[in-house]
Amino acid sequence: MQLGFLGEMAPQIRLVEESLAENLKGEGIQEVTAYLLQGKGKRVRSALTLLAAGSFGPLPPTAVPVATAVEMLHLATLIHDDVIDGATTRHGLLSLHRRFNERISILLGDHLFAKAFVLFASVGNVRVVRTMANVVYEMCQGEIEQNLNCYQTEVQTEGKYLERIGKKTAILMGESCRVGAILAHAGRAMEDAMYDYGYNLGLGFQITDDLLDLTADTERLGKASGSDLKSGVVTLPLIHALKAPGYAGRIRELLRPGIGDTEVAEARELLAAAGSLEYASVMAEKHLRLSKEALVRLPEGPNRNLLQKINDFVGKREF
Repeated sequence: MQLGFLGEMAPQIRLVEESLAENLKGEGIQEVTAYLLQGKGKRVRSALTLLAAGSFGPLPPTAVPVATAVEMLHLATLIHDDVIDGATTRHGLLSLHRRFNERISILLGDHLFAKAFVLFASVGNVRVVRTMANVVYEMCQGEIEQNLNCYQTEVQTEGKYLERIGKKTAILMGESCRVGAILAHAGRAMEDAMYDYGYNLGLGFQITDDLLDLTADTERLGKASGSDLKSGVVTLPLIHALKAPGYAGRIRELLRPGIGDTEVAEARELLAAAGSLEYASVMAEKHLRLSKEALVRLPEGPNRNLLQKINDFVGKREF
């Protein structure tokens, strides 16, 4: 699927790419950061910040450094996630810890977190720093909760799942939008509208991501499919199937340490037969609809149109 909305934002995204390259160059680490930037991500989160900041007038000069910092936070979480999950690929390349080693990956993730906050602080807005510091706190809490509950089928509920992915994924998207509105001095009502758009977009994004892990092939996904099942992560399709008579028992038997490709394939078939994949798809659509409804509260214009296109992309994405 072509990311048309990013094509329309090419000049702004180019500024973020150039800022990333400039801020991540340094004697002794150039080889690692250059490899990191080879894996071209979608840059959705930095796009959200730029679009939010430019929705109320000319793009503030502080928007590019903050959007760059948002992207650094996201990259840091991906690097650490790949180490935790033992992932072998990311964006079609060897994951950083496989290309170098785990120590370098962990340290580079820490380096990105620190550099991001140097950039956040550079714009001189305490609310931006406080907001994004809370994002990191919530994201870490969500990751800890997820890893504490791997393979724990008895304690998982849909409510806990939504709370967890809210911390892991949605809060970064929501606050990426909010800080753009803060930089634009748009006022609390517009900040809240931007947050509601981004947070629900993030919930829809993560539910879709969990679905793709079960349905997409590795080549299209750019990372190993079935990784959640192999890691024992209990996602929404599993939670739904665990309540389905005739399916719950076998799902529990399959979800155990050491699950292999044969068991993953069987689990996929069971989830499809139980209607669990379809249920998760409906839930993703629900949150994307809530995200779209928040857009109505924002000023009309090209930026709102692009935010709508990002919402459409998340609902239809295949990778």
